[in-house]
Amino acid sequence: MTEDFALSTKSRVNVTGTVRDGSGHGWPLYATVRVKGEPTAVAYTDPKTGKYTLSVPVSDTYTLQVDPLYPGYQRNSRAVQVGSADVTHDVNASVDQAICSAAGYGFRSAGTTESFDGTTAPAGWTVNERLGNGQTWVFNDPGQRGNKTGGSGGFAAIDSARYGSDKSQDSSLISPVMDFSQRTHPVLRFRTDYYSVPGQTGDVDLSVDGGQTWNNVWHHTTDDARGPRTEGVELPQAAGKANVQVRFHFTASFGRWWQVDDVYLGDGACDPVPGGLVLGRVTDKNTGADINGATVTSADKPAEKTTSMATPNDPNLGDGFYWMFSSLTGKHTFSATAQNSYSPEDITVDVAPDQATDGTFALPAPRIEVPAQLSKTVDWQGQGSSTVTLKNTGTAPVTAQIGEQPGGYKPAAAQQGAPLQEVKGDYSPLRFRPGKTAQTAAAKSSTAPYAAPWTTVADYPVPVMDNAVATLGGKVYSVGGTDGNATYNKAYVYDPGAQAWSALPNLSIARAAPQAATHDGKLYVFGGWDTDGRPVAKTEIYDPATGAWSTGADNPKPYAGAAVTVLGSKIYIIGGCTLDDCSGTDVQTYDPASNTWSSGAAYPEPVSWLGCGAIANKLYCAGGATSAGTVKHAYSYDPSSHSWTAAADLPIDLWGMGYSAADGKLLVSGGVTDGLTTITNQGFAYDPGSDTWTALPNSNNSVYRGGSACGFYKIGGSPAGRDAAKNSELLPGHGQCVAVPWLSVDKAEVTIQPGESVDVNVSFNANVAEITQPGTFTAELTIGAKTPYGTIPSVPVALAVNPPKTWGKITGTVTGVDCTGTPAPLRGATVQITSKTASYTLKTDENGKYVLWLGVSNNPLTVIAAKDGWATQTRSVKVTKDMATTADFSLKPDRTCT
Repeated sequence: MTEDFALSTKSRVNVTGTVRDGSGHGWPLYATVRVKGEPTAVAYTDPKTGKYTLSVPVSDTYTLQVDPLYPGYQRNSRAVQVGSADVTHDVNASVDQAICSAAGYGFRSAGTTESFDGTTAPAGWTVNERLGNGQTWVFNDPGQRGNKTGGSGGFAAIDSARYGSDKSQDSSLISPVMDFSQRTHPVLRFRTDYYSVPGQTGDVDLSVDGGQTWNNVWHHTTDDARGPRTEGVELPQAAGKANVQVRFHFTASFGRWWQVDDVYLGDGACDPVPGGLVLGRVTDKNTGADINGATVTSADKPAEKTTSMATPNDPNLGDGFYWMFSSLTGKHTFSATAQNSYSPEDITVDVAPDQATDGTFALPAPRIEVPAQLSKTVDWQGQGSSTVTLKNTGTAPVTAQIGEQPGGYKPAAAQQGAPLQEVKGDYSPLRFRPGKTAQTAAAKSSTAPYAAPWTTVADYPVPVMDNAVATLGGKVYSVGGTDGNATYNKAYVYDPGAQAWSALPNLSIARAAPQAATHDGKLYVFGGWDTDGRPVAKTEIYDPATGAWSTGADNPKPYAGAAVTVLGSKIYIIGGCTLDDCSGTDVQTYDPASNTWSSGAAYPEPVSWLGCGAIANKLYCAGGATSAGTVKHAYSYDPSSHSWTAAADLPIDLWGMGYSAADGKLLVSGGVTDGLTTITNQGFAYDPGSDTWTALPNSNNSVYRGGSACGFYKIGGSPAGRDAAKNSELLPGHGQCVAVPWLSVDKAEVTIQPGESVDVNVSFNANVAEITQPGTFTAELTIGAKTPYGTIPSVPVALAVNPPKTWGKITGTVTGVDCTGTPAPLRGATVQITSKTASYTLKTDENGKYVLWLGVSNNPLTVIAAKDGWATQTRSVKVTKDMATTADFSLKPDRTCT
């Protein structure tokens, strides 16, 4: 049988009212009003008025629970009878008299406080221990945990965790007997850190008969009361009694701990302090968006401050809400500040006594608008210019840096990379002394697959760490270093095309942890420890054109483990280590043109093994270590003013990392973090424009004290202690370490006022060595500035270079036809084109295509297509001016098909 029911909705009425302070001030309170036991029946008061409206079904009795959202107030619960009409229910909420932590109230006391600053029980206090095992309340912090109660100096504690898994405790800390016969409102106040596990108890008991009988007044088991925390307990039953005691009773079996400090016993009253509330919201002046975490301060009384916060559950009040007590009434200045490049704002608030006065802030901020793109067409080896306009559509001035990076650049930080790897140990920035046989990680081939985007580089010829690395002409040079025992005078060069290392002539002196930099087609090597551990003064210079080393001026202050970078026409060496100390502050400058040394402004703190790079017209450095500790600070150096300025800290302390400046950012990866204890594979990129760090993909090798260079290459390093590795890797997409050669701007930095624009002249020059063929070249103008709105979009730039009128194009596709007759494009096939005067070697792209422009005077051309595993083909072709000549190849396997 089926029985249907049609239920009708019960009519509803509103319970309205006002929630106010009921202990003296009478101001409106921000609070929740709910029906007890009904989680969906919740309303919020308006913090400016204290008013609320709560909808409930008719004809019932409800327990309305009011919880003020300002700390220090007690919950209020009352039964409210509701009929068929709206009802009013006003609430006066009381402050907690014992704790007296509500804003605008002060604790008035008449009693005694025990601060437990000695190492034994204070006079009159006793310790009771029921189990007879000596595991009691103590006063000398044997667990070395420090005072976690919020107090200072000594404290009382019982530390179950310190005694071990098979131990139990049952101990009480008992106060002296006190005469409360004249006390009318006795209270107990104490600071506490109670940390628990199941089975543990923490009780405060009261006796009014000198310890004959006890009643519990505070009880915790597994509900932690973690510090810093102040607890207050009213003791009305002790009023007028002459033999009052309290005890702190702890029981546990392999529990945690309980710390107690600053125990007050006596009369207590929580009295209102003259003043009023100031409240409102902090928003973005440009967008109206809420700003959480802003600091609001009274200009006339700076100790009175607060922070704006989110209000996610209140549908009527937006985020960015703040409130604070002001002891000064009348007209006063209040200031709001926020991170993320907001400018501070001051407002005048007429603070009303015992009221809530509105003080809303709208913080100004800059905002930059950039054009969508920029393009230019020039003739072969021609020049041109254009203008890019930057506009500040915000409400505060902004300084922007303009830089260049290659076209199509996508930050690898969007990829995660390898899993986080941390190798614990004890790692020193000092040199390794001979005498121990190194257990080299290189002897063990890694079978772990590489995680994108990092890729493998051919293993270094020998195990190496403390080597110096630099790039020159598309090749990677690595010099010096150590295997953890012997110091090298070896030098090698890596050819990415051949994917192989080749030996160079040796350095004249073995060096560990030298510095290497390239300038004007030459490789410069400075410093490093010699075989006796002394820093090397000799400067050695390698010229790839001659394949020989020469010498430069001796470094007057040589270091090992220093950072090195090239800024403009000079080479900078920052910080470093001497024989037995790694706390250098020297900044030295070498001028290759004059072969002379000079000194720059000292680094702001002692440092070695830091990461540095040149970006635009400034030098940026971050991290590092000393003989005693580590650094996460970062600084920028302006050579025009010879001054260092603090930049945003690294997210972690880091030293002995790989580093490079590329694409307008300082890159760091790997090294040691957490002091001298942990090798990591984390990496970060610093953007000077926004003064922010973002994560790079985790590298595949966790090493420190390896070599690194533009690319972003990381060569060798140690995966543990003094062990050296052959493993090397590359983070692709970071090869633009100097400005785009065919692109330049007339202003590297501009300041734009609100509502104004600045024009930046952009110059194009196709007459550079890097442009060897007609075609379209892409780059991006980067705009770096501190605004709250994230990264400013780069401006895509395209340069179209027309071919000379007497040139033609030869192009085609190289296809492989396998033994089944199936064709497929051959990626990476070699196409060699030889004319009467020159030979050109090309590689096919992912579609098997190649292209080359040549003048008709080169005719006839011999074109050879080859790839390992396929039979080579040759043909003769001619180019025709202003036209494309197609020469396709279909290669067959170089073996007999069966």
